[in-house]
Amino acid sequence: MPQTRSQSLQAAANSITLNWLLFDQSYELEGFPISVPRDLFVNAVHGCREVFAEQLWKELKFAAEINSIRFWKPRRTISASDLNKPGWREKFQTVEATAERLQPFETLSDRLGQSLNQHYVHLIITAQKAPERSRGSTAKASDKRSGLPENLHYMDVVAHNGVAPYQAAKSAELIKIQCSPTHLQTIYDGRYAMSGPSTLAPPIHIFHPIFGSFARRLAEDTAPLECELLSLTQRFMAEALMIHTQESERVADFKLTLKKILERSVRQEANTNNRMADGVCSIEINHISVPILTIELKRELGEGSCDPSTQVGFSARQSWIEKHFSHVRDQCCCPMLMIAGGGPWMAILGGVFLDRPIVQRLTDMLWIGHGSTHSQIGIEYLARVLRALKQTLDELSKYYKDLDVPEAFDSNNLNVSYPRFYPHITSFPEKGDRVVKFKYIKRLQDDIACVAFLASTEDGRPIVVKFVTTYSDDVHRLLATQGLAPNILYCDPIPDASTPSSAIYTQGPRLLFKMRMVVMDHIEDCGPPSDLNVIRQQLKAALGLLHENGYVLGDLRKPNVLFDSTGQLKLIDFDWAGRSKPERDGKFFDPNYAHYPPGLSQNIIWAKGANDYGLILPEHDLEMMENLLDDYRNHI
Repeated sequence: MPQTRSQSLQAAANSITLNWLLFDQSYELEGFPISVPRDLFVNAVHGCREVFAEQLWKELKFAAEINSIRFWKPRRTISASDLNKPGWREKFQTVEATAERLQPFETLSDRLGQSLNQHYVHLIITAQKAPERSRGSTAKASDKRSGLPENLHYMDVVAHNGVAPYQAAKSAELIKIQCSPTHLQTIYDGRYAMSGPSTLAPPIHIFHPIFGSFARRLAEDTAPLECELLSLTQRFMAEALMIHTQESERVADFKLTLKKILERSVRQEANTNNRMADGVCSIEINHISVPILTIELKRELGEGSCDPSTQVGFSARQSWIEKHFSHVRDQCCCPMLMIAGGGPWMAILGGVFLDRPIVQRLTDMLWIGHGSTHSQIGIEYLARVLRALKQTLDELSKYYKDLDVPEAFDSNNLNVSYPRFYPHITSFPEKGDRVVKFKYIKRLQDDIACVAFLASTEDGRPIVVKFVTTYSDDVHRLLATQGLAPNILYCDPIPDASTPSSAIYTQGPRLLFKMRMVVMDHIEDCGPPSDLNVIRQQLKAALGLLHENGYVLGDLRKPNVLFDSTGQLKLIDFDWAGRSKPERDGKFFDPNYAHYPPGLSQNIIWAKGANDYGLILPEHDLEMMENLLDDYRNHI
């Protein structure tokens, strides 16, 4: 299922997905997607050569002479079905007969437009191969292997040491790392370079339940506080308020009381490159030191030339890629907690390592001092935060000690999907007491931000599993009853005992929020019928059914419109759908009715009146239908 919601205004504005193919008589005509930074998309195409040179090597092992790369726009639409037709390759004898060349000063945005149909080829590339002697610098170790993308990228990332964490977190170096097309040291924490790709990732609590446990404890802890814990918390806060001129003194005082609260050793541990975080809590498993908490501190927040909450992510990454840690790393997603702070400020973070590291804030930056004579409430609150941290570390420690995964990553078998790269939820309840177990096969998009996965049940039934914060299962079920959407098998909160019971937490509801899991039948998209009237009739029937029952859809675009092998319309993606508000006053946000999400993509032509948080109206659906039909009319 294509991902349709813009992950944020940042992600929508900063990259464009293009489909391209290489025209070369020695290669098959095969289309590939590429994410092009927006600043390259809107500037001279001449500046895109290096990006495409890397893609040519990555996808085809074609080592291109960069100065020879040329860009061409197809004269007519080229679809995936065209590329698969017998004999079509023979018709494609010269690129000049099939496409128009883009001059180096022209821009992709001017020649291709802003609204790109993802079912067609947008660019044709021609290039000459570089001499053998200049190819070595282009290749990586993984280029000689075949396998699933996440497996290859995982091996590349763990083999790449990168710069030291304190250097990586400085803005000048951080821009290079987050903007790197190889993503070998990139931290997926939302921080991005102006000309770089998005570094947003799915919420980490779908990959491991420990983070939901922390949120639940923080939200629901009403048990009496121990006198000793309150006393230690008071001392911890007093020490945080003390002004230090030496960072080492600040770190020593912080760790001294923290280890008493957590009842764990907090020490510095040097890795093989002699790089050390300010503090680490670890456990020993078969003589392997497994870090469960990493700490980075500054004398004062704002000092030290970098953000400690960024540095701690790079320190965690350094721990994860250690060679001696590989036995543990290959079995799981390496859940870890982190503390970052400076002076009287502290934040708690969490992270996992899939085929790349994901780091997210579990709390805001907390004031851990007391600035008045009446500080009891602040002490009690921080004591509950620290108790939640201790209990969660105890749970995490038990998880690692009990770790025994039969399907661990195997570098000798790279064509297999391994559980460590996917969400921890692998079952859902059906009607009655039956529990359906499934295994993930792949993300439905080759994008770390994708939250929709192709999976297979134990009896081989293909399904789609999707994780969402909002979803109109009423709209989905209504359409499915008429055969206009895939059968929905499950749509409820994540079926796990560690899932927080409340969607609104007492602290940080925006940082770790409740999610729902949607499971449905997988539909293979076979393309639209050749008769435009048939398409129109089916779309009108679907929208008519919704509007007659008081619903709206909102996101009627090609990625969300499928046709099965019989030509039957199947709509998907109901994240935005919901009740249509009878009154058109949209001044105030009302969650009981369908609204557009924040960060509507700037690369898509929406219906007139569609705005961030604005009401979704029936006439919007009808206008989007006409836009969609115009697109089909131009390409059928």
